[in-house]
Amino acid sequence: MIVRNNKNGVPSMEVSQQKVQLKIDGRQLTVPSDYTILKAAKEHGIDIPTLCFLEGANNPGACRICLVEVAGARTLQPACVFQVRDGLEVFTKTERVHNARKVNLELMLSNHDRKCLTCSRNQGCELQALAEKFNLTDVKYTEYRTEYKIDDESCAIVRDNNKCVLCRRCVGYCESVQTTYVIGAANRGFETSVGSAFDKSLADENCIMCGQCIAACPVGALKEKDGIAVVEEAIKQQKQMTAIITKAVLDEVAAEFSVDKSLVFGKISASLKRIGFSNVVSIASAVEKMVEGEAAKVLAGSTVISSFCESTNKFIRMFYEEQAGLLSNVEQPQLARAKELETFTVLISPCTAHKSQVGEELNAVLTTRELIKMIKNSAINFKNIPVDEKACDENSEYENYEEFGKLAELVQAKLPADKEFKIKTISGTGAARPTLDEIAQGNCEYHYIVITACEGGCKFGGGQRITCLDNKLERKCRH
Repeated sequence: MIVRNNKNGVPSMEVSQQKVQLKIDGRQLTVPSDYTILKAAKEHGIDIPTLCFLEGANNPGACRICLVEVAGARTLQPACVFQVRDGLEVFTKTERVHNARKVNLELMLSNHDRKCLTCSRNQGCELQALAEKFNLTDVKYTEYRTEYKIDDESCAIVRDNNKCVLCRRCVGYCESVQTTYVIGAANRGFETSVGSAFDKSLADENCIMCGQCIAACPVGALKEKDGIAVVEEAIKQQKQMTAIITKAVLDEVAAEFSVDKSLVFGKISASLKRIGFSNVVSIASAVEKMVEGEAAKVLAGSTVISSFCESTNKFIRMFYEEQAGLLSNVEQPQLARAKELETFTVLISPCTAHKSQVGEELNAVLTTRELIKMIKNSAINFKNIPVDEKACDENSEYENYEEFGKLAELVQAKLPADKEFKIKTISGTGAARPTLDEIAQGNCEYHYIVITACEGGCKFGGGQRITCLDNKLERKCRH
């Protein structure tokens, strides 16, 4: 029995109290009746490899890496979409299963640009990890390979279909979670590809540049537009350079290098100064101005939508043009902070959409990933580098404004306590649509709305570290 999928290819996750018993590799399991084999196996510590599966966003059963043997079935079945039933018996480690998975993997590699050493996902690639897992030492099928032009016209995201494995995870996330519908699968068979309508560049589409497609991609088919080269050129020219760092970056860098969060700002400052920066500052001081500005807009009357999230601004202007006038248009903290500086200014941010702001007050934007890469490429022992004692992370109540819900709290604190203000925080552009639709129909009751384009807020921005898929999904906040 196959799980019934919705229009985006995602199984319906209706809660079921009914339990069924099944066997997987001889182990007797009891699970809810609406589980798939994959979910049942995962909950009980049984490993089934996957590639196209992305919980809550994509489940087309396309890659066939999760094939299993089901007693009584003539063919092997994809575990990610095969629903459990009472008395089901499943085998995940037979020779037939192993060989089928291996052949499917070899076929993927046959049409894949295998320049791994220069790939942005080298040593962090799920396809590479599977090749290691299945001990692939050679590619059998090399006669045909499709060549694609790299789409690097967007100021934020580069798309290289030569590395695409057609898992459709980027498509699923763009459609099901972000609901921007920028990319999709086209053509059939060997000619199948993922891209925009009429093969247009992402620069010519309604892309909000959130970068969640990059986070969803298991390989290097999607990556942020390189900002490191711009920074390195400025260093060569010995320009006076200042880095502006946001709090969400600090937490990720601390996790990457396993250092105490209280030391990470000072260590980043010391590292960047060793690389060639003159100064490193926090964004916190500029946040207060935005909080006061948005509070003033709320007091002026009508509904106000915070303009702090650049991807949300793009989303509203593209998909809800008539509601764009509700955006506060208060200057974003990174731009306000940059105005205070008279140097070559580099923003280090969890957000890929900020790359679209280069040329305003910012000279360059680096994602968290790019910062980590720069530190590693500079042969800096981050864990042992002495803390820059002069660095000030401006620890204040405004430091954590990027945390989901925090900005709304800060604005509310600036509003009169003797008057009731209805405030709403929304995580994810897809989740924002019902509220935006209510506004369009004239039914909105809120005075102030904060929308973070990325689910869970800025700490899950498209420019953050790409962690293990399971870890990323399990830690992701769902609001």
